[in-house]
Formats: sequence, C-alpha cells, structure tokens
Amino acid sequence: MQASGGAMSVDSVAARANCTIQSGPAASVLGAQAVGAMAGEPDFVSFDMGGTSTDVSLVRNGRYSLVEETKEEGYHLRVPMIDVVSIGAGGGSLAWIDSGGVLKVGPESAGAEPGPACYGTGDKPTVTDANVVLGYIDPDFFLGGEIDLDAERSRRAIENGIAKQLGMETVEAASGIVRVANANMIRAIKRITIERGHDIRDFSLIPAGGAGPLHGGRLLSELAMRRAIIPAYPGVLSACGLVEADLEYQHGQTILAKLDEV
Repeated sequence: MQASGGAMSVDSVAARANCTIQSGPAASVLGAQAVGAMAGEPDFVSFDMGGTSTDVSLVRNGRYSLVEETKEEGYHLRVPMIDVVSIGAGGGSLAWIDSGGVLKVGPESAGAEPGPACYGTGDKPTVTDANVVLGYIDPDFFLGGEIDLDAERSRRAIENGIAKQLGMETVEAASGIVRVANANMIRAIKRITIERGHDIRDFSLIPAGGAGPLHGGRLLSELAMRRAIIPAYPGVLSACGLVEADLEYQHGQTILAKLDEV
C-alpha cells in the first residue's frame, strides 16, 4: 500500500519504501471512500480511531485529495500522499495530569503491551479503560466475547491515576477522559474542514477503526454534521481499503534547467 492511495508490488516497495509511510491511514480513506459510494454520500470526513492515533481526512465529490510533500518525524518527504491529519488520540492513549493539574489525554500510548489496564497487564488509565468504566464497552462481550476485560482493573487505574489527584469520583474522572479525547479529535476534524473554509454541516462522518464508532456519535452531535455512516466492519476498514486500491506507479525526478528551456 502506498500513501498516495495505490498499491504496488513487493519489489517496488523494497526499492521505494518511503512511499509506504502513512499507508495505513491512506488505506482507511480508500475504505471510507468505498463506503461513501455505496451509501450515496460523496462528501464526508473519514475518521479512523485506532489504538494509538486518530486519522482524519476530507473527501469531496467522492474523491480524496493529495499533498505533494509532508514532514514525518522531522524529515521532509516529497512523495504524494493522501491528505490526512493524524493526532495521538486512540483507545490506548494514556490519561495523565500535567504540572498545572490539568487532565490530558495522549499523545503517549499504552501500546499493544502492556495495553489498557482492562487487558489485564497494564496499570495506567487509557481511553479504553474510561469507556469500560462508563459502560460504553461491555467487558463480557469484547471482540464478540472472545476476550474478557477486567473492568475492576480499569476502575482502579482511573481512580489511582486520575480521580484521587483531581479529588473527584472515578466515573466522573472517566467521563472527563472521554471528553478530553473527543475534544482532541474535534480539533483535528475542524483543521480539515472549518479552518480550510468548508461548512462542516455539509459533510457526513464515516467513523472507523476499533474505537471510531464508539466516539462517532458524540462527535457528530457536537460538530452538527449531517449524518454518520457506520461501516459493517469498521475495525478492518483499512484492510478493505487496501483491497480496493488499484496498482499505481508514480515517479518524480528533480531537474535543474532554465524555465524557457523546459
């Protein structure tokens, strides 16, 4: 998968690995584009919330937009990429209190290991733990019942890590974690819509990723967007997008010449 929205051969990836940077978020946009087409919705925001990050992109007239260069990890890259805004807000994002006593969420994440406290190995509060404490996630039916979550461990992590320091009840602290996470994601969506001169009320929301639909309803309400379209299998929308991708080869080369000679 390439960041530009096309697929390429394994040999091509070996020669041009930089084209795969941010390819996962790009695949999710392709999946959302297919969902939008099936639902008859050409104008929407693709919203993919996973374990460590949230990726949002604007699709207009059924087509995503590309940027010709970007900056990743301090390096400038001049390769075409789907225009995606990424923030450190996911299900595994850690909740913490800064030196001024303000509740923060992310960008640090519990990762896959140890993961959220409810997985049974971690002990720091995450967005997933807050959703468990608030009852938004059923601990007895996680992943269709294949994984049992430890709701009491989530409660202890939030109580010890957040609630006691802020002098509030555990459920109140969990609600605060979710609200802060939602606020971070709302800012990301505004960056690609309102800050670029678009009326956000003209767009629908396609939430995907393991945690996207869980937060999508609140975002839809607070942003006054048109409607939400929930994919049947939101957790694997990126994989679906990869299947949708066409083979695509792009090549660019810098030349030095006088303009009147080009």
